[in-house]
Amino acid sequence: MEILVYKLFGNTNTTARIVVEIRVYDIPVLTGNSLKHWHSVYLAEVYITLGGKHANELCKAGIGLRGYKLESTLDDTKAATSENEAIENVCNDIHGFLITIKGQGKIG
Repeated sequence: MEILVYKLFGNTNTTARIVVEIRVYDIPVLTGNSLKHWHSVYLAEVYITLGGKHANELCKAGIGLRGYKLESTLDDTKAATSENEAIENVCNDIHGFLITIKGQGKIG
């Protein structure tokens, strides 16, 4: 029996196409992005349950968009313009989010 990973499809909800002998199967797989996403969701959930106040609405809703200010809402996102603004929201700093100044290679 020979198993050959043929191709991955997608980013977080993805499948791998494998060949076993002469049959082709699409099977679900976990990606690193999936693990990071669910780590962020559950960390934010526990953080908020324990009384944490530095989570914007995107973070609370489990939406994986980072780089937004703490006061961002689902209807009004406000992009952070510096590293300091970004890390005020717990979900921005879970995996080391950085905002660089374009063309200068410096952290804002």
